[in-house]
Amino acid sequence: MNSRASASTRRNQSPALHIIISIYCVVTNTIVSSSFQILNTKSRPIIRRQCCKSQATINYSSPSMTMKRTSAEQHAPSRSGYITMKGTSTEQYAPSRFVVDEKTGEKWRLCAAVAVLNSENKLLVGERIGVQPGAWQCPQGGVNDAWLPEGKTNQILKESILDASARELYEETGLQVGKHIIADDEMRATNNKNHQLPDGGVRYRTSGTDCWLTRAGFAGQQIHWTFYRCVDARADKDPSTICDLSGCGGEKAEFSAVKWQEIDDVVNNIWEKKREMYRILKEKIEDSNISGKWKEQIKLVDFTGKWERDNSLSSGLVDALVSRGLTREEATEEVKVPYIQSWRRQDASKGSAVEITGSWVITTFAADGETVRRENEYCLGDWDEEYTGKAVIFGKSSCPYATTILNRRTAYMAEPDAKPIPIAHVTVTERPDGTGLEESRRYFKDNLLVLRRTVHRDSDTTGDDKHPVISTEIFQKI
Repeated sequence: MNSRASASTRRNQSPALHIIISIYCVVTNTIVSSSFQILNTKSRPIIRRQCCKSQATINYSSPSMTMKRTSAEQHAPSRSGYITMKGTSTEQYAPSRFVVDEKTGEKWRLCAAVAVLNSENKLLVGERIGVQPGAWQCPQGGVNDAWLPEGKTNQILKESILDASARELYEETGLQVGKHIIADDEMRATNNKNHQLPDGGVRYRTSGTDCWLTRAGFAGQQIHWTFYRCVDARADKDPSTICDLSGCGGEKAEFSAVKWQEIDDVVNNIWEKKREMYRILKEKIEDSNISGKWKEQIKLVDFTGKWERDNSLSSGLVDALVSRGLTREEATEEVKVPYIQSWRRQDASKGSAVEITGSWVITTFAADGETVRRENEYCLGDWDEEYTGKAVIFGKSSCPYATTILNRRTAYMAEPDAKPIPIAHVTVTERPDGTGLEESRRYFKDNLLVLRRTVHRDSDTTGDDKHPVISTEIFQKI
């Protein structure tokens, strides 16, 4: 229909119809206006539901700033509380907690940053998607406030900073607390040292840029560092073998790759606006002397002596041997054979002093406890073992007269089950038959030596771990 025809049609409409249409528009506009605010951005319109007013204020010792949530305005307009329309689908996000600086009135989005350390005290970093290549950083994300999702009846409680860090780490890397990592209590105790703000936080400004934080009214983000230790032996060497970068928990992918990196390299190559927060991270790590304390704890883990397996306290031995290729009948007989080992330190001399390197010489004996079957130095890092003869660990593929090369890696790792020192001596071995990996984790628990073996078949080396075979062997000193 052309414009002239349209005008003619409008002239022919009755006055009554005009009145009805006008009333309908006024009522509709009032309803929509009272329920939603329309926020115009350069990318797309975003509809934000009005939040009900509530009073919940957290005051810090500093007179210059306070964290509060006192009105609809103070529910963070990041992804927070938005209902984002994409065609016929709707995405909802929790409102972010944030800090208001009382002197300037600026809003800073509260954010948890995650420092995961491996056995070499290197940082886990990911290469961000959608920015220039080489943009590596630690996982981080906003701290969610309490909210009631559209169409739900139960309110979701607000997060703590530690809760948010665990969630963000999972969403961005797939790593889970208790399975792949554990919180570092030593670092958490020193995390609130006043480097920039009284509560241990550090801010970086984004105002003046065209990022979504600026468009949402934030001056930038207030970062709070949280610290974790990697307890997964495979991830400790190469996190890409375990991490899921597809975006977990329904979130979009954040990283295209992950790796361990020295803290100095991370600081020197980080985006300029974030450099201060990473410089402070480096200070926190150095001030806590985390590397020195880690080495001191390693020295206290003393396996020296001769040890014999106590089958009455052990579990899963038959299944573990079956996973190596033995029949169940063969495995049942094999576990009856005494298993005896001796441990002694392989220390390095420096002049008149002796340095404890963390390496051990482990001797495995025959059933008589005297005849030596194998003897190896377990060095820290990657190493190879050349073995001639038949051994149960090699499975049926081993030959009594063949020489086999085993690729192995040894490290000291955090172990929450170990007492009183929460550290384990861990060795990962590539199985010679090419069927997967075997992890041996030794630690003390109540004066007993625990050896926990985990056999990861080929289908489990991606980190899914649906069917690993786990055995626990208990040794007593003889």
